[in-house]
Amino acid sequence: MLRAINKNIYAWIYIPETNVDYPVLQHPDDDEYFLDHNMDGTYGYPGCIFTQMLNKKDFSDFNTVMYGHNMKDGTMFRTLHYYENEEFFYNNPYIFIYTEDDVLVYEVFAAYNGGEEHIINANDFGTEEGIIAFLEKMQLEAVQNGYYRNDIELDSNSHILSLSTCSDLSDERYLVLAVLVSDTFDVDETFEEDVLNSDIIPNEAIDGDAMENNASQTE
Repeated sequence: MLRAINKNIYAWIYIPETNVDYPVLQHPDDDEYFLDHNMDGTYGYPGCIFTQMLNKKDFSDFNTVMYGHNMKDGTMFRTLHYYENEEFFYNNPYIFIYTEDDVLVYEVFAAYNGGEEHIINANDFGTEEGIIAFLEKMQLEAVQNGYYRNDIELDSNSHILSLSTCSDLSDERYLVLAVLVSDTFDVDETFEEDVLNSDIIPNEAIDGDAMENNASQTE
């Protein structure tokens, strides 16, 4: 059972045509914990895919920010960098978030090298003016440093998923942003049994020692 492995699991992220297919965790006390702790509690790489306490676990915030290491062996969020390829960016637009109750479908609209500032703390997502300012700044950065889709409408009522991992430069983050386009898919009744409460999980996602042997460094 996944929650028997780690009680902080609350969702699952899957991105087709990438290696991103992992549980999502949030620690109740330490926002940095899963940077260097694995699902089985061991210390070290690769850590886990996680959000911080500033984000609700129901994905109802304007911007949910999810973090993962850029592991050299292609695991965790390494293959987000596939979106640096223009053809891949336009041909692989969907991200799926599985929860106990729903399947949330997000559509990618931006992928780019951004600054290292903390996305939530550095922006005012509590006001419409602050959200609009963020959207305008983000669009400019994405156009200059990556790819941006103008055909997707965004406003203060949108629900954005921001995936953040290391870039080639120490003072940048590679960001893939997507907007919620559907939350009406009901989870199959077997989902909780087969995924959230099962032992059907790649060994590398829970075995910290094995992962450190295979990929001891990030970029």
